[in-house]
Amino acid sequence: MEELNAIYERMRAIFAEEAGFVPNDGCDAMVRLYALASEVLSLLAQADWVLDQSFPQTAQGTYLDYHAETRGITRAAAEKAAQARQKAAQAGTAKDKQTKRSSSLARGRGEKRGRTAPGTARRDEIN
Repeated sequence: MEELNAIYERMRAIFAEEAGFVPNDGCDAMVRLYALASEVLSLLAQADWVLDQSFPQTAQGTYLDYHAETRGITRAAAEKAAQARQKAAQAGTAKDKQTKRSSSLARGRGEKRGRTAPGTARRDEIN
């Protein structure tokens, strides 16, 4: 987005071109022009916000709910974070136990990671 000074300088240049002279910065016309540039900047910011709310990918809050409503979708109810954390921890410990068990079984048979069975060759070893 443009900055306030860039908008003001552009408006000042147009004013100078139309009026035929460059007014002083402290004159009444320039103060009003600066206030107008500030309002233009505010309108540009508002237009960006409206544009963001116009699409579901960038909408937030109530406006995202409005997009969902037009598509027949509703928000799911919130869940407690503690329950989700407990479920993830339980799943993680079960997975860790399975991984440890399978790796210890492989070591018990004398297998090493990345090796093939005795008497066979890996694909990259074949000419």
